[in-house]
Amino acid sequence: MKRPKTGGGPKPSSPSPAEKAILDNLGGGGRPSLEGICGGIDTANLSESQPSISSDLPSTSSDLPSTSSDLPDSGKLKRKMTILELEERNLSFENEKSQEEIKKIKDERDLIRIQKSFYEFKIQILVNWHPEVAVQMLHSNKM
Repeated sequence: MKRPKTGGGPKPSSPSPAEKAILDNLGGGGRPSLEGICGGIDTANLSESQPSISSDLPSTSSDLPSTSSDLPDSGKLKRKMTILELEERNLSFENEKSQEEIKKIKDERDLIRIQKSFYEFKIQILVNWHPEVAVQMLHSNKM
């Protein structure tokens, strides 16, 4: 109802004998002849079919049914589980990245501490061996 109506046009030609055979083959038996793509999105109602993490999923793997035949809609659950697995993997990568950044910051902090000790040691040597230079440096820093 939301989509605009299409304009008429000439009546399509009848199917050829080959097309008719294919159509008869697809439509027989009273069962669905076509299936959607597993994990695909139904564009007829896009707002409901967008991937989302819902609270109706089992919280642990032990809560999952043992076989896919136990599931009311196994394709939908598989899609949700895939999304959960991807999110878990992304969180794991982010955690590893954060741990590496923490390690890098700690290493940088240790390097700064070592440099500070080195310069304090150099200042001590300067004060002990050349006190007049140390006094001159102190006066120049005050200005």
